[in-house]
Amino acid sequence: MLTADQSPFALASAVHGFQKSLGGMCVNPVLARCYLVAEDDFLAARPLLFRASRNRLITSDYLKVLVQEMEAGNASAAEVLTRSFISKLSNSCQEAVSYLEDCPLSVAQGVASASPDG
Repeated sequence: MLTADQSPFALASAVHGFQKSLGGMCVNPVLARCYLVAEDDFLAARPLLFRASRNRLITSDYLKVLVQEMEAGNASAAEVLTRSFISKLSNSCQEAVSYLEDCPLSVAQGVASASPDG
């Protein structure tokens, strides 16, 4: 079960396994291969993304609904949901970067070394 209270590494590992399973279901072998290579490349970055509890919550909420849509056979709804998720996660990361850019250097260094929440 994916939950927002997992460590960034545990959640990253679980999401990676889920994404690999999704890629394995793709009937287009070229698309599947590209998807799996991109997923493997993203594995190293995902724990950093999940340092913020907000990003873990966004992701766990998304995956719960995604699985429901997939089980119901709602491919279009799953696509819309995924595009919305990517946008939310991107906005969350941009807000965190903007916050650090607006901070004095000493504060930004302290925040960057701490686990970002919010």
